Amino acid sequence: YFKICLQDHNIMAAVERDEPLQLFPLAVYVVTHELVHVVRFCKFLQRFDAEPLERQQEEMRVHDITQKALGTPKIPHLDYVLEAYSDYQYMEQLRDHVETV
Repeated sequence: YFKICLQDHNIMAAVERDEPLQLFPLAVYVVTHELVHVVRFCKFLQRFDAEPLERQQEEMRVHDITQKALGTPKIPHLDYVLEAYSDYQYMEQLRDHVETV
């Protein structure tokens, strides 16, 4: 089985840092992203113990799948989250910045 560990402090820091960003649509995005990882692990499409380069490539694939899965937003303000996190490289920079704070 797999566990999903949400980095509450990073999620809340993002919400506090970016005023238009709301917790619920961000949580939908984050949980969907993590569930895509779980499905890919369960179907053996990706190894859990991948090397760093392979992990980065997998993050890009999962990011793209998440964007497509959420598609046309039906959740209020999810469109803002999808736009804000549409650039994988930018998303990684934000994450790295929050982790160092």
